[in-house]
Amino acid sequence: MKQTLLIILAILLFTACAEKKTGKHMPISSTEAVSMATASELSKVVGIFAFTIQSTGNQKDMTYLNSELDYRDQKNLSIEFPAVVRGQLIEKYGAHPIQFFKGKKILVEGEAKRIKIYRVIRGIRTDKYYYQTHIRVNNSDQITVL
Repeated sequence: MKQTLLIILAILLFTACAEKKTGKHMPISSTEAVSMATASELSKVVGIFAFTIQSTGNQKDMTYLNSELDYRDQKNLSIEFPAVVRGQLIEKYGAHPIQFFKGKKILVEGEAKRIKIYRVIRGIRTDKYYYQTHIRVNNSDQITVL
C-alpha cells in the first residue's frame, strides 16, 4: 500500500514538474529559466522562452543575444548560435542579428542549460569560474520575433 502511494505521488510530482518545464501553457521568462536551470538536478530546462534582447555580442564564430545588459549577470539568459545560424537569420530578417534583435521581444524554443564559465587571464584558464545559462540555437526557426 505504501509503495503504491509513493509511486502515485512520484508520478504526480513528475507530471507537474514536466508540464512547468516544457512551457506548454505559457512561455518561460528569462528569470524563470535561470532559476529553474539552477534548481534542476540536470541544470537544464526545455521549453519556449520569451524575453527582450538587452545586449548582443560575438565571440569567435558564435553570436550571443542576452536578456540582460551585462552578460555576466547571474540573471542573464543568453542565446548562442554559430555562424551558419547567423547567416540564416541575416537571410530571414535582412540584417545582422547583433543589430536586428537588440531591443526586440522574442520567443526561442530550446533547452536553457546552466554552464560553467572559467575565467581566462592572459590566455590561461584559471580555476575561477562562474555560471551562465545558455540556449543553444541550431536553426533560425527556433527564434521568433514578437
